[in-house]
Amino acid sequence: MSVRRKKPDLDKTVFSAGEACWYLGICWDTLLKLIRNGEIMYRQIGRRYLIGKNACDSYMAQDSTKARLWAKSLLLK
Repeated sequence: MSVRRKKPDLDKTVFSAGEACWYLGICWDTLLKLIRNGEIMYRQIGRRYLIGKNACDSYMAQDSTKARLWAKSLLLK
């Protein structure tokens, strides 16, 4: 299954999979991996995935923290 990325209305609190992909700047395969690994919260209704804007924001904050810690560990070596 492929998802077409589209720009979301940023006033919405829930995104479709395509809108979440656009908002996070990732492809559908990456979003699906995040969903399956439990790294991003979602609801599935039939074949549709719904992702909260707060879940996207939390993931981005968490991901940037991981990136900073990884970069810091490289500097210490």
